[in-house]
Amino acid sequence: MRSVTDVKRNQSSEHCAAVRLEGLSYSKFMGLIHKAEVDINRKVLADLAMNHPEAFKAVVAKVKEFAK
Repeated sequence: MRSVTDVKRNQSSEHCAAVRLEGLSYSKFMGLIHKAEVDINRKVLADLAMNHPEAFKAVVAKVKEFAK
């Protein structure tokens, strides 16, 4: 059985890689996601990144609006 820490680490690495493909660092993305008041948890982000890449890209695009 995997520990909670292992699951969180795996989820984080999944969407971290996807965020980098969109031109942002993970820490910058997480800061902007809070600034943009997008209420979404890491588990959902990881699922979107792995299984719904177009939806994940839409979240990233929304968050990037706050980077300007």
